[in-house]
Amino acid sequence: RGVDYIIERAVIEAVELLELATELDENASPQELIPFIKRLLGPAQWQRFKDASRDEHGRVPQSALGELFDAASESAGKSAGSP
Repeated sequence: RGVDYIIERAVIEAVELLELATELDENASPQELIPFIKRLLGPAQWQRFKDASRDEHGRVPQSALGELFDAASESAGKSAGSP
């Protein structure tokens, strides 16, 4: 959706994020994704995601959450070899 996010290495390396990640599988529901994405982004970027994803009725569609998760997963895969 044209918005960039900065994910701190310390957040990615935190045990709390790992705990949330172990509860996800490839068919994770939006309810399972929300705590993970919120922890990953932090409060300010989570709000920015929601504001940028609102439809014409002011609602954030569940599909936006899936798109964000897919983009984050793809980006993490590309940067896995980065220091």
